[in-house]
Amino acid sequence: MTSNNSIKRFLQKIYWQYFWDNFQLPVVSINEIVENYQEHEPAILDEICLPPYRGNHKFNDYSILISLIHSKQPANILELGTAHGNTVANMCAECDAQVYTVNALPEQIEGSIITYTLCKDQIGIVYRKLGYENRVVQIYENTKSLNILDYVLPKSIDFVFIDACHDAEFVVNDFIKILPALSDRAIVLFHDTHPLADRRYLDSYLGCMFLRKIGYDVKQIASGSLAFWSMENPNVKTTHVLNITNQCHSILGKFIYGDQESIVRGVRWLASGFLRGKFSSP
Repeated sequence: MTSNNSIKRFLQKIYWQYFWDNFQLPVVSINEIVENYQEHEPAILDEICLPPYRGNHKFNDYSILISLIHSKQPANILELGTAHGNTVANMCAECDAQVYTVNALPEQIEGSIITYTLCKDQIGIVYRKLGYENRVVQIYENTKSLNILDYVLPKSIDFVFIDACHDAEFVVNDFIKILPALSDRAIVLFHDTHPLADRRYLDSYLGCMFLRKIGYDVKQIASGSLAFWSMENPNVKTTHVLNITNQCHSILGKFIYGDQESIVRGVRWLASGFLRGKFSSP
């Protein structure tokens, strides 16, 4: 039994080591994405949930988000994870876009890494109180079962803010689900994404790593807990050798875990061991 366990741990370590070594997100400065970046003060502070005003004070997520909004000037924005609606309200205050925002009702919630469990009256209360309701379409759904084309036209969304359930498999699901709605100039932001040992940040980061593994060029923005992907530069550029190795690794993952969601859950489990001390660190 001990021998079998040792072999199992050895194979797990090899599988994890390859994933962790090859698909961590490249880090880019916000100045590489936005010309003339500057810091912004929120127009609305009620129930704000973006750093540095809530969460890690070293991250400047609010200014990065608003700078990208100003730079991209989206006509249509999609947010996954409304909460009290502060982010929607601030986006409405900073641009003229139509906003679609999704949040599950308490009875619809799945997953474990969630920030709020809000009743219908609480979801979006900030943007409604400030009179932005006429520019916002509120969608009450679990993103796991969401068909976004029930609410928006194909290729109509220019900007997406993913901030719903942070379980890695939900992050992967949310990205894949919104792809048909994206315009040719769309940008996607992933919130609470960073290789910290804090589960909220790490799980989302692992989800983004998996998206890189399957070919999407997701990158980390320095000085924040935001990752991004652009429709203008969608695919990871890799070597022929890495492509072949990755295909073999993917086949192994399917053999061990099965479908894509189970593979992502398997990666989360391995991370919980190798990065949080259950097993020896890779």
